Amino acid sequence: MRFALSTAWNAEASRAGRVIVESILGLGFNKVELNFRFTKEKLSEVLPIVKEGRLEVVSVHNFCPVPEDDSFERAMPDVHSLSSADERERRLAVSLTRRTIETAREFGAKAVVIHSGYVDMPARTADLVHLFRMDKKGSKEYNEIQSSTVAERRQKVKVHFDSLTTSFAELVSFARERTISLGL
Repeated sequence: MRFALSTAWNAEASRAGRVIVESILGLGFNKVELNFRFTKEKLSEVLPIVKEGRLEVVSVHNFCPVPEDDSFERAMPDVHSLSSADERERRLAVSLTRRTIETAREFGAKAVVIHSGYVDMPARTADLVHLFRMDKKGSKEYNEIQSSTVAERRQKVKVHFDSLTTSFAELVSFARERTISLGL
């Protein structure tokens, strides 16, 4: 089959990595992307299936395996941000991404999917969606929230973009040495 199925489709259905990929194989897919909710234990159950040649991992979604800190409960692809203005946080994100690149190499994947992070500011999308659903798009309240959000983002974006550039400078050479492509 020419298509790969992300394990995000059924990763929550079972705590067992073997069960997750066996159900995918049962659908006729033999290529997958390992998503960011895979623990070390799940990966250890999948690796033998890959080594047997029954399954091909084409990509791995950052961060994989899930970091072993409190982020498991918050497991999202940018729980640790590569664009963080906090140098400690940025370095942690780079370290965890390197670990994902190593996971990709171990599983024979050619690519790692990375979320580039975010500008650290209050989320206002829900407020805008709420107003939109109330048919208030274009209202004074809507426009004020939208314009203040854009202005704040413009003010803060440079420091985050600079952090992201630093992170990518470190990661690109690391990935290249391991013949892994980075998808953003």
